[in-house]
Amino acid sequence: MRPTAITLAEIAQRFNLTLRGNGDREVVGVCSLAAGAPNRLGYISDASHQGALAQTTAGAVIVNSNLAAACPEGTAALIAEQPKLAYIKVAALFLPAAPAAGIHASAIISEHAQVDPSASVGPQVVVATGAVIAANVVLAAGCVIDDTCIGNGVKIDDQVHIAHNCRIGAHTVIAGCTGIAGSCTIGQMCVIGGGVGIGDHVTIVDNVMITGATQVPADILEAGVYSSTLRAMPAGQWRKRLAHLRKIDRIADGLRELQRQLKK
Repeated sequence: MRPTAITLAEIAQRFNLTLRGNGDREVVGVCSLAAGAPNRLGYISDASHQGALAQTTAGAVIVNSNLAAACPEGTAALIAEQPKLAYIKVAALFLPAAPAAGIHASAIISEHAQVDPSASVGPQVVVATGAVIAANVVLAAGCVIDDTCIGNGVKIDDQVHIAHNCRIGAHTVIAGCTGIAGSCTIGQMCVIGGGVGIGDHVTIVDNVMITGATQVPADILEAGVYSSTLRAMPAGQWRKRLAHLRKIDRIADGLRELQRQLKK
């Protein structure tokens, strides 16, 4: 059973954290520093956010030892070597229970599709002919599955498009607004961020993480973290950088010519 509230002392003991503050205080969930509340817990792992830490009203914050003293009065510190990892583990305590197995009355399931009895199929989901939905899969509201195989324990967010003839490996997680073109094969234990675009006939091996808004036009054949976007910046800087990018072939040719001249 998931706890409705848990004391800071219990959290510290369960996750081997060092507590500074009132161990009897109960928290009912997690929060960001800016949207803190006395009965919720946040985290900080980067000193660049120390200003937000000083202003937080969270009841407790998971921090490293260097930032513990910066917690405001009344906010307890849970000290961890890796605050972000500790926060993820604590946050899991308060996750809502998985949706019940079964098929919502408004879902449309082809008589020639296979849906495991342990899967959860939400409202207005469409599962087409030839699709296979394996054990413990959760299909959120509005998902449309063409001739595609979704592996055990896959989590698919809202507004994700998975085209025909795709294979999604077990326990892969796909965040909202991602588009996966036809005939793609995605391995097991992958994490695909929001707004990712994956081209057709792409193969992605197991244990790949693709960060948000990344474009994947070709195969990824080695496990790891992949990105292809630039961070937001003032528009003037972006236009200047874009102008440089347009000249990059000319610059490269000039460097090669310079190297050739130096060798002479």
